[in-house]
Amino acid sequence: MAYFSRSLLPAIIGHALGDALLLPAYVFHKPGFAWVALIARPVWETGNATTLPEKAILVFQAMDPSRMLEPGPARIFAVLAWTFLVGSVVAAVAFIPLARAARNTARDAS
Repeated sequence: MAYFSRSLLPAIIGHALGDALLLPAYVFHKPGFAWVALIARPVWETGNATTLPEKAILVFQAMDPSRMLEPGPARIFAVLAWTFLVGSVVAAVAFIPLARAARNTARDAS
């Protein structure tokens, strides 16, 4: 991806997504957990949501931090969603200086 896009950003995002999907399996010491989470039905299929805004509202309700304390699939989704969200923000913030340094290095080389 880095070669074709001439940027590290797509590879960084792909790596962060992979880590976000597999991190719960490592935390809970259950590799099968990742497969169960990946084949689960989408949150918006549990309600009567038909439009995109209704589906988004269901997803945001399912991400409520208090859901991480409930047993069952609601907790699994909330943990995965927050892991992905926090990991994405941390990765983006961490790689901003790297992108600036790479841009300056490329500029200095030309």
